This record gives sequence, structure tokens and C-alpha cells, in this order.
Amino acid sequence: MNDPFVHEQSAGFARRLLSARSDDGERIKLAYRMALGREADDEELGQGLNFLAGYRRRLAADDVAAERQAELSWAAYARTLLIRNEFLFVE
Repeated sequence: MNDPFVHEQSAGFARRLLSARSDDGERIKLAYRMALGREADDEELGQGLNFLAGYRRRLAADDVAAERQAELSWAAYARTLLIRNEFLFVE
């Protein structure tokens, strides 16, 4: 998870999601389709929205510039998808 390769790929994934959709819920749905090849269920969608909101609050509290908050929060969320067992192992 802390490997530079994972961070680079997550940042690129985040940029794709940010440019593809304007709504966080739609971005989460797209992220699931792209990374896991399936739809996010309602619980996963809610968890994703909560994760992003919390991450943005922490970035704002750390005085991270507003224009960087979206990319950083989405890169962090992308890492959570890219390190899942579901992404790493085929059943």
C-alpha cells in the first residue's frame, strides 16, 4: 500500500475518475466498474462517500489547498480499491 508504484497508479486513477464524472457517487460507481469489474452496492457507495468526506475534512484541517483536496482524497480512495483482495486475487 505504501509502495511508490501503488501511489502513482492511485493518483493516475484518481485523475481519470475526476475527469470522467462530476458527482462523487458516480465516480465511486465508475471506480468499482473499472477496478473490480462490478457495481458498488449501496453499502459500499455509502462507505466510499463517508471515506471521501472524512479525508477531505482531515486535509482541510491540515490546511491543504482546496484545489489539491479532491485529487488527494480520490487518490487515497483509489488505493483502498487497488489493495483489496478482490482486486488482487481472482476467485
